[in-house]
Amino acid sequence: HAVINLGVAAMSMDLSSEKYRTLRMGVFEGCLLLGSIVSSFLSGVIIDSMGFLGTFAFVVLIWSLTICYVKCIPESLNISKVNRRDKFNMKHVFVQAVTPLRLFKFNKNRVRFIFFLIAYIFVIEDLSSLRSVFSLYVLAPPICWGPQYQGYFFGLLYSTRLIGVYLILPLLLLCHVPDTVLLFIGALDCAVVFGLAGVYYSMWWLLGVVPVSGLLASLGVPSIRSGLSKLVQPTEQASMLTILELVNTVSTLASTLFFNAIYPTLRQSNAAYSFYMISFTSIVPCSAVVLLMGYEYWKRHKKSAKDVEERSLLRSHVAIN
Repeated sequence: HAVINLGVAAMSMDLSSEKYRTLRMGVFEGCLLLGSIVSSFLSGVIIDSMGFLGTFAFVVLIWSLTICYVKCIPESLNISKVNRRDKFNMKHVFVQAVTPLRLFKFNKNRVRFIFFLIAYIFVIEDLSSLRSVFSLYVLAPPICWGPQYQGYFFGLLYSTRLIGVYLILPLLLLCHVPDTVLLFIGALDCAVVFGLAGVYYSMWWLLGVVPVSGLLASLGVPSIRSGLSKLVQPTEQASMLTILELVNTVSTLASTLFFNAIYPTLRQSNAAYSFYMISFTSIVPCSAVVLLMGYEYWKRHKKSAKDVEERSLLRSHVAIN
């Protein structure tokens, strides 16, 4: 699944200019959300009617059709073919495995790259925690929803995020809002919504208000993907996306394990603490954006001061001559 996402994202980047890169990443994210909406509505119905065996058989069918479809897609980036006479060896495998890590060493925009990556870790952590906490919340009393009603709820949740990506994101891009500000808006939306969810902790708030008020929560992922893609060369985008998919997988696993382990304990004392924790982690991407903007302002100010000093020295030499 991670490799499929990597390939589609890389193709979207190859076929778009930097001006429309964020919009293309928004379309890509919207397609993922659309798939989540359809699967959420269908999975509960299929599980209730056909059981888990029918559900997994349906998944196998979908993946089989995906393989057939992918075979018909042409390559989007002109790359040199590997010499067929080169023999397979472990040294080549090791070099390819560590290639993504070279971005941290050789990228001239390393600071901006690291700040975006830190923000991406916590954005994925928040979105994964959202799914984990709500899944545990609707399973426990007094709600006790089955698979079908859970599917309906998460379908609604993803639908609101889809509206944010397909309607709000293009409007913000028309206003020339940069990627860093889009990231800040998305993270701030999560922080505010889940902070209020902890304060006004009730069933109607969580099931009614939170899904609708999280329209901006999905702005962070396409803005980070787009921002990082503009920092690397076209031949380095696969390495960059490999790092993002690794972060995505590890962050999703970590948040799921953490909240599945800690939620029962929090529920006995005060389940609202779970939403406070998500709100707190959402502040980290906001802080990363503020620090990045402050660092870049300081860097520009330092460069301009250096230019003024060099010009003054040049004038003094001219005057002496």
